[in-house]
Amino acid sequence: MNKGFQWLLTGALAFTVFGCDDGGSDAPTDDGGMSGMGGTPGAGGTPGVGGEPGAGGMGGNPDADCETACDNSDPCYENDANCPGYSGDADKAALTAACIAACTGGDLDAGELESTLDCPGSVELIIGASADAAGICAGDGPDQSGGACLTDMGDPGVCVNTDNYDCEGEGGALVMGACPGGNNIVCCVELPCIATAGEGVCIDSGACDGETEAGLCPGNNSIMCCVE
Repeated sequence: MNKGFQWLLTGALAFTVFGCDDGGSDAPTDDGGMSGMGGTPGAGGTPGVGGEPGAGGMGGNPDADCETACDNSDPCYENDANCPGYSGDADKAALTAACIAACTGGDLDAGELESTLDCPGSVELIIGASADAAGICAGDGPDQSGGACLTDMGDPGVCVNTDNYDCEGEGGALVMGACPGGNNIVCCVELPCIATAGEGVCIDSGACDGETEAGLCPGNNSIMCCVE
């Protein structure tokens, strides 16, 4: 009698325990937990986050597109057949700037420029989109004289327009390829000047280690007579 009761009690407890476990498996909490785990990809939006590279790619940053495309076209200017007015690194910098401006302004397509594999075609696209680039390549670009220049030898000077300023006649020396613009815009170095403090040369005031005096040199306001 006691053993039978004990067996029944044990069976009842086992049924109760297993019944609770089974019920627990089907309980909303467990199912909810699984749903929560299954919902992680959707809630976490991993595919959405993963889409960011597409949004942040080249198409999402036109400035970077334009800089890359225009920089890759730099060597094309060095061929006289492509850009007859090209005279050196200063022109290359000016042409690259003109290319980027045309590209970011919407007049030149970066993708089309990148996909053009020959230099003549690339330069044609650039000068067709930018009047400044066309002017430089034609050798009659806008007058960009008046600024400071630095030769390959490290000599400072001032960019002058040889059409209306005689650098050599004034005692200076002309160095080609150090100024942006057409072939008539040339770096004038060792240009003498006479200041209150004595004899000097016309250079950018920031490059002078001595005394400077304004109003004695051609060029913009930063070009002064430097007496060292």
